[in-house]
Order: sequence, then structure tokens, then C-alpha cells
Amino acid sequence: MGNALAKGGLENSATVECRDFFELEPAALGIRPGVAVINPPYGKRLGSVSESRALFGRILSRLARCYPGWKLALIAPPGAEDLAPPQLTAHRLPHGGLALMLFTGTLSP
Repeated sequence: MGNALAKGGLENSATVECRDFFELEPAALGIRPGVAVINPPYGKRLGSVSESRALFGRILSRLARCYPGWKLALIAPPGAEDLAPPQLTAHRLPHGGLALMLFTGTLSP
């Protein structure tokens, strides 16, 4: 990935980490607030609507704890609007026949 960043002239502007989201600590890596883009598994890939909602809730909790001040774009399963923090804006995102949601905004510090 670093090679692609260098080709685009972004090696000093972006950091790409391939790690478990629930173990990544951006502050410990010296990464200052930026933009987090997350497209987690949802729906059939998890088995049930309740499992999708549970994962989405865990992701939101982790974002609130570890990513204050970050800008966010988060794809979510249908019906997740009631779980998202009020500072995020919900957008309908039709994708492959699914009625997904895209949440954008800045996480409160």
C-alpha cells in the first residue's frame, strides 16, 4: 500500500494500517485525528440483523473512545439510525439492492 501512496504523492498525507479495528490505537501509533472510513460487515455476512446491530454498536463505542476529533464516514446496516451519535449525519446509500446508511461527520472530542 505504501507504494501506491508514494505513486500518488500521498506518502506524507495518509497512513494505512491493516489491523483489527478493535485493537488499533491511533494515539499510540502517533496518528493525529484525520479521516476514518469504515465499511464493516453487515447483514447476511454476520448472520442476523441483531448481530449487525451489535457489531455497529461496538464500532460506535470504539470510535467514541479512541477517535475523538476524527472525521468519519461509516457504512451501516438499515435501521442503525437510532444507534448513531447525533453529531453524525445519516444519508441513504442504496448499494447492490440493499438500503444501507452512510454516516458522516466529526466525532466529539
